[in-house]
Amino acid sequence: MAGSECFHISLHASKKAKKKFSFEWGEFAPETREAAGKLFDSEPGKTNDPLWNLTHRIESPVRDATLTLRSPGIGAVYSTTSDATGHFVFGKIPNGIYVLHIEGRTATGSQNSYSADLLFRVSNSAKPKTLVLTQRKAGGGSCGGWSLEPDYAQN
Repeated sequence: MAGSECFHISLHASKKAKKKFSFEWGEFAPETREAAGKLFDSEPGKTNDPLWNLTHRIESPVRDATLTLRSPGIGAVYSTTSDATGHFVFGKIPNGIYVLHIEGRTATGSQNSYSADLLFRVSNSAKPKTLVLTQRKAGGGSCGGWSLEPDYAQN
């Protein structure tokens, strides 16, 4: 999801409509120096203890996923594919806010396909972190879905 507040624009305003609406698109997007990282499918562990399984997840790399970067500001589009270890690199791209679209099949090789859109910012002033994209199954209080974070364990 690239936004967190829904609004409608109409030719005729209702009585409850705001006359002005201010926002900065991508204000809280994760920041990284380059568009590179790793892609994982995270599943619960496989023991007989459900709580242990939720806290000790199994992360499998997602290979051959198609990743597309779009820059709404300049209209640029970049594409790449994750390798056998789940790693991907877009190469040198200009600073800015990007929407990352991911398409592929789950890491377990099943016929389940997925797609997701995530927002992040590329900036030369960011710390040199790679991105970690993780797909989690719902459960244990989590709704599941994709997350995008810089790799804080790096460096």
